[in-house]
Amino acid sequence: MEKKLDANKAQVKVIEHPIHMDQFGKTFLDIPYAAQSETQKLDIILPKSGEGPYPVIMVVHGGGWKYGFKRSHVLESVFKISSQGYAIVSIDYRLSREALWPAQVYDVKAAVRFIRKNGEKYNLRTDKIGCWGNSAGAHILAVAASTNGTHEIEDLSMGNEEVSADLDMAVFWYAPVDLYDAQEQTGRDDSELNQVMGYDVLSRPREESDIASATAHVNQHFPKTLLQAGTMDALAPLAQSEALYEKVKKVCGEERITLEVFEGARHGDPVFKANDNINHCLDFVDEYFEMDREKYPRTGLPEITWSDEVYPQ
Repeated sequence: MEKKLDANKAQVKVIEHPIHMDQFGKTFLDIPYAAQSETQKLDIILPKSGEGPYPVIMVVHGGGWKYGFKRSHVLESVFKISSQGYAIVSIDYRLSREALWPAQVYDVKAAVRFIRKNGEKYNLRTDKIGCWGNSAGAHILAVAASTNGTHEIEDLSMGNEEVSADLDMAVFWYAPVDLYDAQEQTGRDDSELNQVMGYDVLSRPREESDIASATAHVNQHFPKTLLQAGTMDALAPLAQSEALYEKVKKVCGEERITLEVFEGARHGDPVFKANDNINHCLDFVDEYFEMDREKYPRTGLPEITWSDEVYPQ
């Protein structure tokens, strides 16, 4: 189903500050999930209440494939759901300044396999793994999700090859999903999109960039997904989300994906990250996981604090 929502226009934040990790429940920080790069690390945040094992939401940050990190204050809205009975797994991945595509999706899949393999050690429920990403993070996750049930675009040599990298549920905010069309729609010759691919996408046949386009790979194993986008997004135009929505409907049926459109919203708009929308997204997540709200009662979302320090980019 497609819904129309209202939003105020806003500018994208570009300065990032580290979130204080001591404000959460038990945490496991800077855990290596692969050994090819110092970047390949993740953080696990467990809820303060309940005994677990806790359902997992893997968070993948945005930043044009070039910037961002796993504790950025721009993730604070999603980190709030650790107060609602969910374990947050936030990952760093190799940025385009270090490695070109498909390194980014290799990293995400390696992180999923690591969590699925080591869930018991960290008190995690891993029969189903959900994910939540924005912008470039949503793009990487969408490509990973579109290849569920296969080893397509995956590097099993990164470890834990005996377990699945499948994602079972997804929340995507303003995701670019077809890089060829996205380059045409934005018209930015110097875009981060070209930087992560290592060449001008429009200078080559569309098929060459299909390796980085979720719409080219969607199969019947695509996860249950909530897709949100804004009508005024100049970086990941609404047409991108609409393309994924239509492709998943065609391949999997209309019950597999929901598209919600915020009127007037720009890329990174605060309307996505407002508590009302976090609670709305949480309703979707709860329904998928069949969350036991007697065991884990819903509470008000907490404020998340971060350092005044600026993360070096």
